[in-house]
Amino acid sequence: MEQAKRPLSAKGFDVINLVVWLIGFVVYRLFMSIDTPVENTLPVLVITALICVVANKTIRGEKDAKNNA
Repeated sequence: MEQAKRPLSAKGFDVINLVVWLIGFVVYRLFMSIDTPVENTLPVLVITALICVVANKTIRGEKDAKNNA
């Protein structure tokens, strides 16, 4: 028997993505003092996106591997 999915509002916070957001905020503040040709928003978005992908794949991948073992 399949378990009913909970709505997104009932799931709570995603701690991994909250930490990634905080890292992105800190990186943005650090980049405010650096002058780049594309300003600071684009490089910070790319850096934060890469951190998010790596963090979610490694941490969630480890959890999935443990659950399937």
